[in-house]
Amino acid sequence: MGKEDKYKIIVENINDAYIIHDFKGRILDTNQINCDLLGYEKEELIGSYLSLIDSEKDRKKIKERMERLIDEGSLLFEALQVRKDGRVVVVEISAKVISYSGDGKVIGFSRDITGRKHMEEELNESERRHRTLLSNIDGMVYRCKYDVYYTMEFVSKGCKELTGYDPEDFIDNKTIDFNSIIKKEFQDDIWKKWNEAAKHKTKFEFEYPITTKDNKEKWV
Repeated sequence: MGKEDKYKIIVENINDAYIIHDFKGRILDTNQINCDLLGYEKEELIGSYLSLIDSEKDRKKIKERMERLIDEGSLLFEALQVRKDGRVVVVEISAKVISYSGDGKVIGFSRDITGRKHMEEELNESERRHRTLLSNIDGMVYRCKYDVYYTMEFVSKGCKELTGYDPEDFIDNKTIDFNSIIKKEFQDDIWKKWNEAAKHKTKFEFEYPITTKDNKEKWV
């Protein structure tokens, strides 16, 4: 059984959208799932070129992707495709060469990830707004791991004025960990109070001195 025959059996039993095209980008076959995704009839797609369904941005990448695909044999990428009604969908495409003879044959399985990408964009925008808000609050706002070093995952810009260190110095303990700037005689008590607060899920308030980058003592 040849490679093409194997893929024929696979595509007949698959639930993903697929397109088979040659190295010139001419569409040779597709399935109903792909037609439903893009809003075209099968007859409208077969014989057309990938440029029909690719966004303007992705049309410029067709030649480069095809060259890589021919050279490497397979390729995984994201693309913007345009439905017949003009709506844009984001798809993840897994393409593989199934024949190098003649004009070649490529099968590309595509999955609609539009919803996922929109969710990621919303989360990124929410995170951006959150960071902007925190960066404008007086003092230092942070998010850290639950460990004895208070390993920082986020530190606001107020960190510089408060400690003398740049926020990046504390992220993942790049230059220094936050616990090390707390006066030594307070470290154990603070850690105990942190554990109690975490255990009972209560707020934690404590005043203690830190040593700033220029070796000055400051109460926080």
